[in-house]
Amino acid sequence: MSSFVLGRGRFAPIALFAVLCSAAAIRAEDGKVTVSVVAILATDQNAVIDKKLVKIAEEVQKLNPKLTGFHSPKETRKDIAINSKEKFELVDGQVVTITIEQAADAKNMNVLRVGPPTLGEITYMTICGKFLPIITEYKTKDGDILIIAIRVQPCRGK
Repeated sequence: MSSFVLGRGRFAPIALFAVLCSAAAIRAEDGKVTVSVVAILATDQNAVIDKKLVKIAEEVQKLNPKLTGFHSPKETRKDIAINSKEKFELVDGQVVTITIEQAADAKNMNVLRVGPPTLGEITYMTICGKFLPIITEYKTKDGDILIIAIRVQPCRGK
């Protein structure tokens, strides 16, 4: 189990789920992991859902049924060394900082420290290869809500 981040310090448990891409090859030899960040904009102004975001949309709508449209203006993938902080650009000059505190252990669990826009720093444990969406309080000039989905790879034994 993991959490959607709804706002400052408020969490709602949900199961993790895969949304995009297949597992990467193990890169333990260079001490880096691959982090994928997807910026998602959600709206109540239309019902158009990018087909890659259907599962995230379904889960977000359980918490906020007014959000009916979901699209992804930006996807970024970077190789990050353990214990180094990286910035990922999102939309409208917003960034998220990510530090990998622990790469996949024997149970494929990673520990990340994330600094999303409008929220305080969050440290969480997540399973390798699965996206964790974080719903921020940031709104674009059009009123779209920024959601960040983060995935860490490689996974052990995959």
